[in-house]
Amino acid sequence: MNISVIIPAFNAEKYIDKCLDYLLNQDYKLNYEIIIVDDGSKDETLKILKKYEKKHPNIKVISQKNSGQAVARNRAIDLAKGKYLMFVDIDDFVDKTILSKMFSAVDKENADLVYCDYYEYYGDDKLILKENYFTDDSKKNGILANFAPWGKLYRTEFFKKSGLRFLEGKLFEDIAIVPVLAALSNKSIRLAEPLYYYNCSNVSSIRKKTYNKKLEDVFVSIEETYNNFKSKKLLYKYYDEIEFIYLNSFLRGSVMRFADFKEGIPNITRVRKTIREKFPKILSNIYYKNLSIKEKSIYLACMYMPPKIFGLLKRSIKCKKY
Repeated sequence: MNISVIIPAFNAEKYIDKCLDYLLNQDYKLNYEIIIVDDGSKDETLKILKKYEKKHPNIKVISQKNSGQAVARNRAIDLAKGKYLMFVDIDDFVDKTILSKMFSAVDKENADLVYCDYYEYYGDDKLILKENYFTDDSKKNGILANFAPWGKLYRTEFFKKSGLRFLEGKLFEDIAIVPVLAALSNKSIRLAEPLYYYNCSNVSSIRKKTYNKKLEDVFVSIEETYNNFKSKKLLYKYYDEIEFIYLNSFLRGSVMRFADFKEGIPNITRVRKTIREKFPKILSNIYYKNLSIKEKSIYLACMYMPPKIFGLLKRSIKCKKY
């Protein structure tokens, strides 16, 4: 078995067909399996998945009580038979060449990791290209190449030997290990081609109209990121990259989410305090310096604008999915 595609699924009945049809109609002709873990769905998700499993011998469906996508992914990793692992979110879809192009690249270069550019998909064929490029250093670029596991192909042996697993029971669980895996890899390769479609038209379950305390899981997840780099003795080697993870994902991402709710405003101060303690000179970061003036102004607002004013401003305008 060459590739194991891992997909966690929860209440995804309206996305299954598109996701799986693109994966089943690949131009890749070698063996690959699709492992789908239904995470206690309450709709018709499991029923639809079972129909696919019955029709396609390379699909394996596993059902579990609702435990979160981290548990689902970790369970599938243990069951995977492929030489390589790929993660796909059930509400996203992929290019029909993603398996062949990624397999060719990673196998030819004997790399532990290959990742591609991607599109943000907003429905009605509205796409925004997102290029995973930050630096010419391939290893450092891999660390900063979006902090989700999707859009990447990992060597299974490398992934399992790393000892890293998705942080169970927490939101934002992927950031705790995805950049660390890139830092540990013998070689990471970027395919400068958008082969993954990240669905931004689907409002995430964490983006509700009422405040969700689970948003505060980000403090645990980002601390786990820091500790994983530290335990692998990579903290100082990749200090600039870790600092930018805090700047990009933790500061900007978290402040934007907390600002959507009055109850979240106190956590903006908490985010800033955490950053100052870990990275007191964060706005001197080399990657920050390369941003456009517009991008820098967003980070400055996230770091210094009075939290209540920032919240009022954020809630008064229509903002993209963060």
